[in-house]
Amino acid sequence: MLYKQQSYISKMAGSYLTNDDRTFRVKTLSEFGKGSAEDDEQHGRDVIDALNKYKWDDRDFLLQSYPKNGAHITWEIMNMLLRGNAEYIKESKMYCMIGITPVTRSSEWFQSPKVINTHYRLDVLPKEFRVMRNGKDTAVSLYKHLMNLTRNLNSQNSVLKQVTSMTFSDFLKEHLLDKDQYYGTHFDYIEYMWSLKDDPNVLIVFYEDLITDTILSIQKINKFMGTGRSDELIEQIADAINIDKMREGKATSMDDATERMGIYRNAKKESAKHVYRKGTVGDWKNYFTVADDELFDSILAKWSGGKDIPFRYTL
Repeated sequence: MLYKQQSYISKMAGSYLTNDDRTFRVKTLSEFGKGSAEDDEQHGRDVIDALNKYKWDDRDFLLQSYPKNGAHITWEIMNMLLRGNAEYIKESKMYCMIGITPVTRSSEWFQSPKVINTHYRLDVLPKEFRVMRNGKDTAVSLYKHLMNLTRNLNSQNSVLKQVTSMTFSDFLKEHLLDKDQYYGTHFDYIEYMWSLKDDPNVLIVFYEDLITDTILSIQKINKFMGTGRSDELIEQIADAINIDKMREGKATSMDDATERMGIYRNAKKESAKHVYRKGTVGDWKNYFTVADDELFDSILAKWSGGKDIPFRYTL
């Protein structure tokens, strides 16, 4: 696919570059430049140019998810399986995240076989992972994530500033209804991923399964990747990715380059650990009002593309 460049501005997403049908949207967010508007625009074009030029390696894996759907934990699991140990990955996930780092640069930090991760809708490698999470917990986690970004990264990003001025109920309405967000609505995104459920080259992983049946989930990932790791190692990985251990372990395992990179340039010390918040199922009940729940359920009831998806909203 040739990814074109066309500027667009959304209330919830700010500025981005997109293709003609707006199914693929690249943030104009500079991660390596000085953060000026010109740098931001150029970074978006660099991401697109890299995608058009990159020669995909069939030994690699693609990990795709909507934001706050479990990509960080899954990426850690996959890399532990590739490396054959349960040690936290020192190199930043951002180095092989399409949209933050031009994909042509990923090999500067990770050699094949590697896990390339993205929130963009791509279908480029023989083995791909799609991580999915129920929409209610997704909304809460994304709201809290954007709040944490603003507090911990000392960011002046206009979109983040706007979110911090919203109540959760206001945010939820925009999140559910604004189709011009970077990745579209959660409903549209999940419907696209679920359409690939019968593709033998795709493994769909549910976030709720990662949390409640961790060992079985890792076994499935191990089998699909063909890494052939032992039950003993799988148990060690399951223990390591406990959310409380991840929060502390990853806070100190990021290398110095990560702290200087892009939006992390001005980050507060150990801000990386705020990526890992609660890691629970059903936390939405602590934030949704009755009206919020009714709004979500009314949209869910009209969503024909997701009626057979076995999401779990509570345990």
